[in-house]
Amino acid sequence: MNTLMKRSAAAIAAALIIGTSCNHKAEKAQTLPDTMAAATTGTAASATAAATVEITDFYATWCGPCRQQAPILDAIAKKYGDRVKLVRVDIDQEPQKAGEYGVTAVPTLVLKSSNGKTEHTVGLQSQEDIEMIINELMR
Repeated sequence: MNTLMKRSAAAIAAALIIGTSCNHKAEKAQTLPDTMAAATTGTAASATAAATVEITDFYATWCGPCRQQAPILDAIAKKYGDRVKLVRVDIDQEPQKAGEYGVTAVPTLVLKSSNGKTEHTVGLQSQEDIEMIINELMR
């Protein structure tokens, strides 16, 4: 009975981890295009504006949590306007770019502020959690 409970707990833990992020290893290296093919939202802020944040969303089209996070990121980009720039990187199309950032699971977010602060997240994030990070980076 004790062994059965341990296995069940391990299975539930594994399901929770898999449900919030997708591990991926590229089968073969692909070259990066001359220009980044990722979709972007927002615009660069002027030099006189307050701190801005660039969010790089590392995702895969086959990743369920990535598809869930996409509308959250779109809402954030719309809410913050030109204070947030959203860059999306498909890890299957740009594995070298993902490797540069040490991405081993998706979704992964890399948030960089114009004042030099950086934060990374792995797995599905709520809008509130992402906004909390953005607000901290803008300080």
